[in-house]
Amino acid sequence: MDAVFYLLDALRLFRGKSLQEIQEITFEIGMLGKYGLDINDPQETHVLRALSGRVFSALQLICIMHAGLGGSRGWLSRNTAQSLRSQRSSPA
Repeated sequence: MDAVFYLLDALRLFRGKSLQEIQEITFEIGMLGKYGLDINDPQETHVLRALSGRVFSALQLICIMHAGLGGSRGWLSRNTAQSLRSQRSSPA
């Protein structure tokens, strides 16, 4: 259940950020993951420079990276997001 809340926090974190900022954050997490991330150890923490030195658990980082990569659909796209919003608001 923690992952669900971390994913929601990640989506909030990316609100208002440019695609380049999202990519920087995601790439930094990828570099940290290169050395291994133990998602089962909440005591293990990591610092993200791209987010002003904020500290996160490994599970939080994986959720942020997942959101940053756009889930299973590739990079987040403003055009895609705008398209989805207009589909929801247009009458059926």
